[in-house]
Amino acid sequence: MVDWPKISIVTPCFNHDAFIAETIESVLSQGYPNLEFIVVNDGSTDNSAAVIERYQKDLTKLVTLNGHRDSPVFAINRGFAETSGELMGWISSDDVLLPKSLFSVARVFMDVPEASWITGLASTINGRSELINSRPRPNNLRLFDRLPPCDSAGIYLFSQVTLE
Repeated sequence: MVDWPKISIVTPCFNHDAFIAETIESVLSQGYPNLEFIVVNDGSTDNSAAVIERYQKDLTKLVTLNGHRDSPVFAINRGFAETSGELMGWISSDDVLLPKSLFSVARVFMDVPEASWITGLASTINGRSELINSRPRPNNLRLFDRLPPCDSAGIYLFSQVTLE
């Protein structure tokens, strides 16, 4: 039996009622056995709160903030303040995790303990949730030394900063 590390995922949401359900479902449907999932409603004025509340029983925690900030950074940090996982990450409220992503992330950190952090491919889906493009994020690859992809999900390992 595998002792999967606890993964904490934070999702900040501001006025993404059209997308947040699919984001939440993409995290919950991972089937990852040691998941801590916090959603932060960052003062949404659309129907986001009602959509998120439909999933409240499946979330580790729902944090509701009043007012709005110009950046999701406060909401992400507020969510991380609620976490206790060995591995932490966030997913924006208009993004989705591809199936088994959390298992891939956990496996990387279990197999390569010297990895400091990892990033995946930036994938684009259309309005029908069909994958139409996947590519590495150039800014991430420019800032860190890239090791070969460790699995078919296109996850890249990063172990040291390269300053240019």
